Amino acid sequence: MGLPPRTIPRRQTEANASDSNDIWEVNVAHARAAYANAQEIIRFVDTKTSVLTGIITVTTGVPLVIFKYALTRNSAEAAPVINWYNHAPQFPKNLVFVAAITLAIAFVFGIFSLLASTNGLMSRPTRNWRDKQEGLWTELGRILIRTVTFGLFGKRKVTTASHTCLFPLFTNAGATEAHRNFARLAGSQYTRSDILTEYAAQLEAVGGILNIKINRNRAAVFWFERQMFAYAFCVALAIAAVWWPNPTTTVGLGARPTASPAVMAQPSASAAPAATAAP
Repeated sequence: MGLPPRTIPRRQTEANASDSNDIWEVNVAHARAAYANAQEIIRFVDTKTSVLTGIITVTTGVPLVIFKYALTRNSAEAAPVINWYNHAPQFPKNLVFVAAITLAIAFVFGIFSLLASTNGLMSRPTRNWRDKQEGLWTELGRILIRTVTFGLFGKRKVTTASHTCLFPLFTNAGATEAHRNFARLAGSQYTRSDILTEYAAQLEAVGGILNIKINRNRAAVFWFERQMFAYAFCVALAIAAVWWPNPTTTVGLGARPTASPAVMAQPSASAAPAATAAP
């Protein structure tokens, strides 16, 4: 005679179901908090990058303004500088030459910073966690190749990420899968496991995008700091060149050569006394 089947008390069954519900609620709440936190950080990083992009745009244009005045010799603004440079000794002229090179380097640093910041602000589609994240110069090089070859080369091979209702972005190729997921959601066919799976997939995609944005922001700040250092060095060179002792001119921009005492002692033709007529 066999033993009767073991029955689980009703209270224990209800307790197990309650524990399962609590665990699911905890996981969903944690997934929602993580997803909201990632979205908030993305907005914060984009705001910082946008402000930095505006500042870099202004600072990068400084060398263009300076070179414009320096090359326009007929302008009133450049006249004092050109006059000082024509009468300056050789060493201050060398300092000015080095300062001009430093300005050009600062301009290049600004271009690098702008490329990094604008690349970080670029919208990015969902990606699979298996896709390797590209560095800044690798991605820019690939974009350059695509531009030169009119899109024939330089395309990146990526794995299409699974469609989720949390991020309802789909292409023509994924329209069928997107429609199927939307239909399941409308028919209340999503299970708890499906919901957690979508949160996990979306967190993977958002985490990769967030990492790229932070790296681009750090690269933009890196080149912006180098640009500021170059500007500071250029200003120091300009000050040293202007205040370098010059035996033939007075100190300061726009100074002209001082006349020698012999030349000053000679009377000019206009200053000759007028002859008086004899009565």
